[in-house]
Amino acid sequence: LFSMSTFAQTKEYGNEADAEKIVRNAVTLLKKNAYSSRFELNYYMASTEKNDIKIGKVDLKGRFFRIELLDTEIKFNGKIQWTYVASDNEVTITQPSQSDLQESNPMSMIEGMLSTNRIANNEKKVIAGCRVINFFPDNPKKAEYFKIVLYVTEQTGLPKKIVIYQRNGDKITMTFLDLRKVQYQPSNFVFKTSEYPNVTINDLR
Repeated sequence: LFSMSTFAQTKEYGNEADAEKIVRNAVTLLKKNAYSSRFELNYYMASTEKNDIKIGKVDLKGRFFRIELLDTEIKFNGKIQWTYVASDNEVTITQPSQSDLQESNPMSMIEGMLSTNRIANNEKKVIAGCRVINFFPDNPKKAEYFKIVLYVTEQTGLPKKIVIYQRNGDKITMTFLDLRKVQYQPSNFVFKTSEYPNVTINDLR
């Protein structure tokens, strides 16, 4: 994932308590401000030794989020989630649980990592300008992964990358390509049927 020269440019930092503060600060920043970023989603499948790479876009404002990936658009306004698939011209409406949100909203995912995992900051390194924080599941037998690594940009305190190591050898990497502050209104996170002519509505609330 990184070149050998990148790994060579490392330095030690803090302990587990310091690492937790870094993560909580990143969550606070994501809750306090609105951000937008293109992202790269890389799914490495161990059985084929191949990478499936997709580019998407994410908008965040506290618990609100909007994600565009391929022909799918997801909007969440803090209570209701709309998942629109352009190829079917169909939108599915749900009220996701907190665990559901941890699988789709990067901010909720990072925040949830603190409550369902333990930090073991064994590396104590900064790699390519990012603080590296290791998470291991509190209940390994029930988790499909054995480790999550969070990279937090040292200069901004914002997340740069999340890497999930699955027990079956697969690896999921989400990298924020250009995370930056923006201005959004709550209406930006609401699906407006008037903007999608003849859309099929599948309301599962």
